[in-house]
Amino acid sequence: KELVESKELLNKKNNELVDKENELNQKNSQLTILNTQLNEFNQTNRELTENKETLNKKDNELINKKENNELTQKIISELNKELVEIKEKLTKKDNELTQKTFELNNELNARSIIQINIEDWSNKCSRLDQENSELKQNNNELVEIKKKLDENNEIIIKENKESYSRR
Repeated sequence: KELVESKELLNKKNNELVDKENELNQKNSQLTILNTQLNEFNQTNRELTENKETLNKKDNELINKKENNELTQKIISELNKELVEIKEKLTKKDNELTQKTFELNNELNARSIIQINIEDWSNKCSRLDQENSELKQNNNELVEIKKKLDENNEIIIKENKESYSRR
């Protein structure tokens, strides 16, 4: 009888151990599922981090392009201001030359050809030639600046087209 009771007790303990083993297997299975989900989450997180880095890099590139474009626009604006100043100087010199030419013509008309002092005439012509040379020099500078502005505008138009086509 004692042996039977012992055997029953052992069977009962064995059944309890089997139940615990089943319970542990079930928990182990749940842990495996959770571990798989955690690995998937980590992979997704790595991909999101890479995407964020890529977006940040592209954002920085766009910011740099915008800053470069603003700098180019600023340079063009400065050059345009210089061009306006040179045009104003050129107009002023042209007006002065026109005024001096008018004055010289009045003086020539007032005198008779015989009374013209050749030395005085030569000096005035010299001054006019010098001013005319300055005017030509200013005009040449204006032409060079216009060329530079045209080249810069072409570069900016090309860069803007490339920038918009990339977007």
